[in-house]
Amino acid sequence: MKKDLEILLKMDIKDIIKSPEHSIKLLKIYSVLFLGGGQPRTCSKSQEKYFLELKKNGMQKVTKKHILSFEGRRYIPGLFEDGILIAGHLHIDSKYTTDAKALELLNNGLLSVKDFQVLPDGYVKKVVPVITKKEVKAEPKEVQIYSIDEIKAALKKGSYHELNKIAIVLNLSTGKLKLKKAKELIENYIVKQS
Repeated sequence: MKKDLEILLKMDIKDIIKSPEHSIKLLKIYSVLFLGGGQPRTCSKSQEKYFLELKKNGMQKVTKKHILSFEGRRYIPGLFEDGILIAGHLHIDSKYTTDAKALELLNNGLLSVKDFQVLPDGYVKKVVPVITKKEVKAEPKEVQIYSIDEIKAALKKGSYHELNKIAIVLNLSTGKLKLKKAKELIENYIVKQS
């Protein structure tokens, strides 16, 4: 492809358009380098545009330095962020991927370093900081100790929250109880302690 491109770039565009052989080469090379293998337009105006584009960026694109570790096409499903589609699906063809496109796909996370035998020029490995968890020493909570008189006072008062706390401290319950059940458990506890 590089030799064909060099030959085409030395020619005049009018000569390329007149020659079916050179015209087809121009369209094939442009298709591979700029359209990912897609179908280019074949009119003379489009061929002139393609020729100018190849003259400007063609040699840069044809010198491919990266080598993908897979042959053919790879399907990349759409990317979602917080349930919203931010990029549609892609087909990446190893034959038509340029260095610039490979670098873009690599930097955006659509391809990984494992997908390359030879990385494209300009790739800088991202350094991900390692976050270590700090050990937090839990300070022991003060457990309120209730006397029998305090428990009886709380029963008379009938405070729902206070009775639940007392039931948990006395290991009568592990969670929230209904007021009636809390009173019943605490009264039975007082009877057993007396």
